[in-house]
Amino acid sequence: MVECPKASMYVWAKIPEPYAAMGSLEFAKKLLNEAKVCVSPGIGFGDYGDTHVRFALIENRDRTRQAIRRYQGDVPRGWSAGLRELALRAARQNKNGSMKAPVFF
Repeated sequence: MVECPKASMYVWAKIPEPYAAMGSLEFAKKLLNEAKVCVSPGIGFGDYGDTHVRFALIENRDRTRQAIRRYQGDVPRGWSAGLRELALRAARQNKNGSMKAPVFF
């Protein structure tokens, strides 16, 4: 489950259980190579971060939806659905129609 940040432009997402043994660096590589979605491996933020990846909230609505579609097949549905909900919530809050996405390219 993705937890909504209190105030940040990032999503700190726990790696889904089926992929947890990979560690954050290998999981990030998998998303990049297979889904063309780039995330920051949690290990870069300290040893305890290796069970998470960080999504930067910097893209517009169309790119966000494109990225979500790309990795939906690679990670459990609940995880991508949680990110989708976070992205849609951010879109509703943005006054100019663009939004901050849970991925970067």
